[in-house]
Amino acid sequence: MLAAYGRLAETISGTLALPEGWRSVGSDPPVPTEDVPIVSAALEGGADYIVSDDAGLLELKTVAVTGFRTAQVIAPGPFIKQVLHLEATRPT
Repeated sequence: MLAAYGRLAETISGTLALPEGWRSVGSDPPVPTEDVPIVSAALEGGADYIVSDDAGLLELKTVAVTGFRTAQVIAPGPFIKQVLHLEATRPT
């Protein structure tokens, strides 16, 4: 799946710096500090989804920062099923 998806991926510069003290509009809890680089990359790239198993990010459900496209935070399993319309397989 990663190889197939990689052909569709876009590389971004990773230079977006969010201002100190920013937070996702209406988010409670705020984005955990260690997840800011992930959110920054998603916003910079105009991502529709942040695919993560990170509990802190998943609690947000969406990241909406003024001036950027809103990104839905979703776990890998649901992303594979709901967005890619594929059946997830588990290693045996």
